[in-house]
Parts: sequence; structure tokens; C-alpha cells
Amino acid sequence: MLDSVLVDGFTLGLITDSFAQPATHGDAFVVAPDGSRAGLIWEIADQTYFETTIGPAPDRWGVFSVGAEHGPTTMDEAKLFLAEIVPSLRREWQRTRATG
Repeated sequence: MLDSVLVDGFTLGLITDSFAQPATHGDAFVVAPDGSRAGLIWEIADQTYFETTIGPAPDRWGVFSVGAEHGPTTMDEAKLFLAEIVPSLRREWQRTRATG
């Protein structure tokens, strides 16, 4: 988990070590303000997108495929990446919390 990559209460964690080797795609996760998690399948893309890949489960509030202008390839890029997707993440997290 990257404690310093925090945007509006959401913290980014990497599964694919995209800091060690340059990457245009990979796997990551996000921790919501309440400590719950969601998975991310990310790629750097010209067109941004945010799609549900796997719905909520007992151990996470979903897995999402994400295309963004920035990827989590450096600390600064990771912050930009998270800032790009937080509005969509927040919407899904709140929706999942509302439906139980």
C-alpha cells in the first residue's frame, strides 16, 4: 500500500510493481475511507474508462477495469492516476454501501 498516495480518503496499493519496471498496465487495489477494498485492473489509455469487472464480494466492493491518462508508474504519476479515478471509485463505493 502506498500510504502517501491518498486522494479524498482513498489510498492506492500496487500489486504489479509498476515502479520497478515501466508498465502501461497492471493490477492494483484501492482502500476506501472505511478500510474496505476494491481491485483495479489498470492501463494507460487515450480514452478514459471505468468499468465493473467483478461485482461486490464479502472481501471487496468490486474489481474495476480502469483506463486513465496516467498510470501508477512513479509516486507523482500514482497520485495523478488516483485523482483521475476517485470520482468513479467514490460513486461505486457509496453505491455498494447503500445497497449493503
